[in-house]
Amino acid sequence: MGYTVARLTEAELPEFREFCETNWGEKHPLIHNETAFSYYYRKDGLINFVRAKDDETGEFLSVGGFILANDTPSPDVWLSFILTKKGAPLNLGFQIIEKINELSNSRTFGVNNIRKKTCGLYEFLGYKTGAMTHYYRLNPERAGDYRLCTVQNPVYLPIKQHDTEFIKIENKEALDCFGFENYSELRPYKDRRYVEHRFFENPWLRYEVYGAAQGGVLFALLVLRAIEYEGRLVLRLV
Repeated sequence: MGYTVARLTEAELPEFREFCETNWGEKHPLIHNETAFSYYYRKDGLINFVRAKDDETGEFLSVGGFILANDTPSPDVWLSFILTKKGAPLNLGFQIIEKINELSNSRTFGVNNIRKKTCGLYEFLGYKTGAMTHYYRLNPERAGDYRLCTVQNPVYLPIKQHDTEFIKIENKEALDCFGFENYSELRPYKDRRYVEHRFFENPWLRYEVYGAAQGGVLFALLVLRAIEYEGRLVLRLV
């Protein structure tokens, strides 16, 4: 089977969405909602999606969407969405990834939520795999009345005194005081445009952004999102 892997075009969008609905099993909100699709995948007049099409039939075989963390010549990139038709060549998903790396000239490439059984294949191709560590802090004032989780052995960590000040960043303009370029060696490096778009321009979610400062100088940004459920509040550090 011959096929061509290339960036998705505007003219291919109707067929692309039909392919996704058929092979996903339903309409995906990030694909079929134009506001969501534009927010995540349109940038600088391009669509950040790659597709593979059968050379003979012209049918879609696989698609992959990606998000850039920064606008440098060699950005850090995340794979955000991937879908392959059943019966398509087994290596097609990885060819989609290769094309994304080629088009973006990526410095690093990340994929979330991969299956354990595919870790070995990713590692064989030169990727590092692992599981993220998660942490939480309980509110001692709710001891014995937790509704969102079952806590068998509650531990209440002390709050240490320190000289760090947290300053709320009220709007995008207030980011002027943070030197994003000083952190370009971080991987992934999230530049100012990414932070503005992700946390200040999100059409649905509301975030609170704080700057951590010592001696009046910001050295880090913290992003929080409050989630209310069953009369309780979870404060997520994004």
